[in-house]
Amino acid sequence: MQHRISRLVLLTVAAAVPLVTAAAPAEAATGYARCPSGYFCVFADANGGGTIAYFHHGSPDLRQQGIDNTVSSVWDRSAGTFALCDRYGYAGNLVDVFSGAKSNLDAGENNRASSVAPNAHGCN
Repeated sequence: MQHRISRLVLLTVAAAVPLVTAAAPAEAATGYARCPSGYFCVFADANGGGTIAYFHHGSPDLRQQGIDNTVSSVWDRSAGTFALCDRYGYAGNLVDVFSGAKSNLDAGENNRASSVAPNAHGCN
């Protein structure tokens, strides 16, 4: 009888202890993977590294996003086309970036963008 009571107490205590499981922390996205679906993203470093800024409608002045003259890579995850412009206010076309394009900028385009126009050939 003593054995049965001890076993009953043990089962009762075991049932009262809450089950605790530790979930693994979610890892932050890195590189190009930080670009949200539906946006045009620019990155300060190659391969989607460094500072990121992303747009639905472009920006006439990348100083507002803290990425002026530092864009080194892009990914257009939007359904549209964007243009990187050499000057503020959508002036001085550097390169058009079409939907789905993901790449590092060429040496002549690297670290020169000052605005992002929301369509192909959008820079004056």
